[in-house]
Order: sequence, then C-alpha cells, then structure tokens
Amino acid sequence: MGVLKIQEQSAQIDPEQCLSGSWYCDLEHPAIVRASAEIGAGSEDPTGTAVRMFEFVRDQIVYAFGSWSMPASQTLEAGRGMCTTKTNLLVALLRAAGIPAAYGVMRVDASRFFGSLVPAGIKTGGENSVHIYGAAWLNDRWVSCDPSTDAALATATALFADTTELVRWDGKNDAMTPIVAEHIHADLGISPQIDAEMDKSPDFGTDEILKLPNSYLEFVRRSPGACSGRELYEAWIRRLDDPAMQATLRSLIDEDSASELLGRMPGQNDSGSGD
Repeated sequence: MGVLKIQEQSAQIDPEQCLSGSWYCDLEHPAIVRASAEIGAGSEDPTGTAVRMFEFVRDQIVYAFGSWSMPASQTLEAGRGMCTTKTNLLVALLRAAGIPAAYGVMRVDASRFFGSLVPAGIKTGGENSVHIYGAAWLNDRWVSCDPSTDAALATATALFADTTELVRWDGKNDAMTPIVAEHIHADLGISPQIDAEMDKSPDFGTDEILKLPNSYLEFVRRSPGACSGRELYEAWIRRLDDPAMQATLRSLIDEDSASELLGRMPGQNDSGSGD
C-alpha cells in the first residue's frame, strides 16, 4: 500500500475538533485518565508520549475479533480488540494527554485482508468492510499510525504473513499496516469521531463463530517460527478439542477442505469426512 498521504485528504480537519470525547471515546473515564498519565509519565515531548501510547495499544492490547460497540475504557480492561477498538483506545489515550487525535477510515476487502494467515472457512470480514487506523497531530501536521497487530502475533507470523508485519511508528512518519493495494477500495481520510461506525455490528459472524478465529490467533501466538499459515492451521485443527468449536468449523468450511482437514481433529479417524 505504501505510506498514506493523509495530509492532502485531511487538511480540513481542525485539531481542536479532535480533543473532545464521546460515548465510545470516553477519555474522561478514570481508567483512561490513569493509563494516559502513567504511559506518558516522564516523556519529554508530545511526540514521545504519542509513540509510547501507540506501542502500549499495539502490544498490550492483543488483536482479537469481537464487537466494535464498546468504549475505550472497556477495551483497555479487556486487553484485546480489533483495529476499530484498538484505534479508539489510542485516540482516547492521546486526547486525555492533550494530543489531538483522529480516526482514519478505509474501505477494504477484509475477506482477503489476512492473506495466508487465516485459512479458508474462517470468515474475518466482508468484501466491503471498514478498517480503522489512527492519526495524531504532532509538530503541526497529521501523522498516521496503525496499532492493529501486536508484537507477539507479528513475531509468530513473520516468515509468511506480510499483513501482520509489526508496524513501528516514530511519531514523525506515517506507519501503516501493509495492506495489499488491490484489497483497498478507498482511503477516506481522517475524521474526529467514528461513533456511527462503532454502532454497527461487525460483518463476520456471531460470538460463537468468533471463538474460532480467536482460538486460532491465540494458537498462532504460542507457535512462533511456523513457515506457513497452512502449517499452523493443520496444527491448530489437531488440537481443536472443543466439540462446539469443532461443530462450528464443520458448518463453515467447504466440503473439499472438510474431507482433507477436519478428519485431523481430536476424536476423528484419519479418513474423517467432516460429515
């Protein structure tokens, strides 16, 4: 994708619009106020503070699928979130520190977003989904950053998944998740708030279905050094001993993959058909 040129797209956004809170960006919540102060303690300038907050959200709030409809304080408490909720937490922490922060909005093909990391049969988004990234007003300009992928996930998938490459941000240059250009429908620039987007339900399934990709991502984090998503997927299936998740996966995966792979689940024989 390359570096996003948000300067031209977002020149009309007044930094003063990007300091207030909302129901989702609950920057006055005691937990947000406390975390913002603790993370920024001892920092010499706003850029250093912003980088600290970015790294905190990137790594301490692990990537996981779930509802968007939660305020920043709940994401902080949960210790997990998606691009939307992680960025919302970052924005809340920055604003609580007096640093103007905004939300970048993309339209993407999320069904292909994770490439070889997430196997066929596990839906992680639709063909026209929203991807949210952050932006901070530093040194009189907007600088973008994407805290989505945590370091543990990036490390575990470094040999085969470009989309989960660790994003390093210095507060001076745009730093974005390397989404394949053809998977981006549009970059809509930045906005002071995204409450309308966060009110929507994600388009990738129920809580029961979301247990599958989250179980898989946790397995991936515990399995660094794999050479392919396929290798990880097969290893995960061999250890997937939860009957409910087995049944859910069977209902989602295509027949050919079921015949080839689902027989490897615990309790199945080597020739299991997945029926």
